[in-house]
Amino acid sequence: MMMFNYKNYRIHLIIAISWLILFTFNYYLLAPLAYKSHINFIFLPAGLRIAFATIFRLEATIGLFIGSLLTGYFFLEDQYQSNILVFALLSTFSPIAAVYTVELFNNIGKQCEYLTIYSAIAISVVYASYCSFFHNFYVFIKYDLIYQEFLIDFAAMFFGDLSGAFIFLSILAILRKKIVNFFMNYNH
Repeated sequence: MMMFNYKNYRIHLIIAISWLILFTFNYYLLAPLAYKSHINFIFLPAGLRIAFATIFRLEATIGLFIGSLLTGYFFLEDQYQSNILVFALLSTFSPIAAVYTVELFNNIGKQCEYLTIYSAIAISVVYASYCSFFHNFYVFIKYDLIYQEFLIDFAAMFFGDLSGAFIFLSILAILRKKIVNFFMNYNH
């Protein structure tokens, strides 16, 4: 298991840059699938985020946080710009919390050696639940939204995060040895 270490700057940069690139791709090319500027019905970056959290656990936090800050700065609407820090924190810790939650009930392994399609489904559902609830609950409270809008936004974000997470975690479950070996070897 990798220790939390600032010296792993290469992996932090890979995570942040990968997040920014995939977010940009999703923002422009999957624009027809956007429900709102910050909610997509298929959100591929959620899959990348949870895949990195599954592989690196806490070590992924720096890269996820930097990537979230960058995308918030470049892509959030003006009304949400003051919330970049909160959104970045929620985007960083929701996938980490989801992986550790599922790990309590289903051993994934320190290097994803026990990750299966079933655990990928579990992680995807827990992650989508955490991320969509915490983001939308914050917006609900901060902007005094009506309950119905909260539920619709939650459902749309849940579906988008679930689809993106399941796509990436399924690939990780199938190709886990190659993917994990690549990142572990690159990090050293």
